[in-house]
Amino acid sequence: MTVHSSRKSGFTLVELLVVIAIIGILIGLLLPAVQAAREAARRMQCTNNLKQLALAVHNYHDVQNNLPGFGWGANQNYTPHVGILPQIEEAPRYQEIDSVQHQYWDGTGTAYNPYSTAINAWKGPISAFLCPSDAKASKGWNNFAANNYCYSMGDFEDEYYGQNPGATRNKRTLFGFTYSGSWQSGWCVARPATWSACTDGLSNTVLMSERCASPGDRGTQVADESIKGGILSGETSHYYNPSICLTYRGDGNLYVNYGSAAPVASQGTFFGYYGHCYARFSTILPPNAPSCSYEKYNPINDASLYPPTSYHSGGVNVAMGDGSVKFVSDTINVDFSDGMTGKKQKDYGYSGKSSFGVWGAMGSINGGESIGM
Repeated sequence: MTVHSSRKSGFTLVELLVVIAIIGILIGLLLPAVQAAREAARRMQCTNNLKQLALAVHNYHDVQNNLPGFGWGANQNYTPHVGILPQIEEAPRYQEIDSVQHQYWDGTGTAYNPYSTAINAWKGPISAFLCPSDAKASKGWNNFAANNYCYSMGDFEDEYYGQNPGATRNKRTLFGFTYSGSWQSGWCVARPATWSACTDGLSNTVLMSERCASPGDRGTQVADESIKGGILSGETSHYYNPSICLTYRGDGNLYVNYGSAAPVASQGTFFGYYGHCYARFSTILPPNAPSCSYEKYNPINDASLYPPTSYHSGGVNVAMGDGSVKFVSDTINVDFSDGMTGKKQKDYGYSGKSSFGVWGAMGSINGGESIGM
């Protein structure tokens, strides 16, 4: 006689819960790996962007016999990014911008606004200027194209307007300019350099790096007080001692204990304007350190300390003068022990060996050091 069991095949509730739990554990284990793989891909794309921009600078030099600088164009205030647009397949943008600067004077002496929001060339994202790890770099001030990639000002506190008219300014960079003191007679004229000015060697000198873009229009206060993308404006103590800027870092990469100063948005919100916060960095403070600006709420002028920043773990990508791209750790050697200050730099000039350790030496173009990575 055959006995038939009344039990049906299938999973019990306990078995189903065990399977779900195992799947959840596997997802939990795999998710960090997936995220790490995605960030590795984004970092690789960022590396490729920097390499392409460095090659564009070289191509510009081949055509023009000098490097693109800050302080040229209709108002003597374009960035090198504008100059290299034809080299990164953005020639139509450049042609529109170039046509605007030729309309700067309308024949009656009235200035034409070269940054009008009606000029489409300033708008729309430019992928070559955006790091894929920075999700906040979607649009900039007045919907102008944002920017993550900046040019090295070397180991010198960024140029400011208080210097004597006509003075040749920062000599520690390949992208310097001269201040004339007159808005309509060459306000800040580009001082075109050639590769020969880099006597420390192109493979030993930082050319470009990255900075996180601010999530908002220039001068607006940053809600989360974030160091990455925010600038501590109206902070004057760093002018006498750059290391003071490091004391404003709190937990979670937030600004703390800054008194009457204010963390504001501005960084990277416009690729085309030469103001300090848009496309410059210095090799005085280490990567991902706080940024400090002497000017309150609108940190485009005056003494500024802008280290490179990124959303890559542990450091930033940098393009060297020879076109190679390297990763620089947040812990790179930076030295303030010899007492060099921003004010001393400007009052007495700055030449010779860098005052800011290995990182400073990598930024100087003519310090007499042959320090490589």
